[in-house]
Amino acid sequence: MNSDELVLRESIERVKKICKAIRVVCIVCLICFTIGWIIFTWLLVFKYLAGGSEQVELSEIAYLVLFGLLTISLLIVALRIFSDIVAGESPFILKQVKRFNWVGILFLFYTALEALLSVSFSYSLFGEGDFYGIVGGSNVATSFIKVNALTFIAAIVCFGLAVIFKYGVLLQQISDDTL
Repeated sequence: MNSDELVLRESIERVKKICKAIRVVCIVCLICFTIGWIIFTWLLVFKYLAGGSEQVELSEIAYLVLFGLLTISLLIVALRIFSDIVAGESPFILKQVKRFNWVGILFLFYTALEALLSVSFSYSLFGEGDFYGIVGGSNVATSFIKVNALTFIAAIVCFGLAVIFKYGVLLQQISDDTL
């Protein structure tokens, strides 16, 4: 083995160690977040059902549930990205491109969710006899729609990374075809 190849192999091993550490962090975050999210969601649902002086709105529960599902999905995708690299797979494969696109879509969905729920919606639960339902209303004229620029930019960055990775995959295929 020449010195250039040795340096390259050492660099690859360092990257794998970093990816392994990030993978462990993703696992710990996924477990801790999921447990906390489930507990907090149940507490909020019980508080909503109990009523009382501090009434919880249905939109708060919906936001918490959707936010949790999005965060868990993002952590799972990140975990898969780093797990494949730790397992020795190249990051420049179409599977990783699809994962970056999914992360971008999840960030866009989160941006839209926050914008939608930033409008002053109010919900009330009603029921008579065998008929129960939810009535929603909004005072859109006096509401502001808040757009989280950070998550929108994160989505754009993820889509950009997907394009760059796809370009790398295609270059690798061209290189493999010419050998």
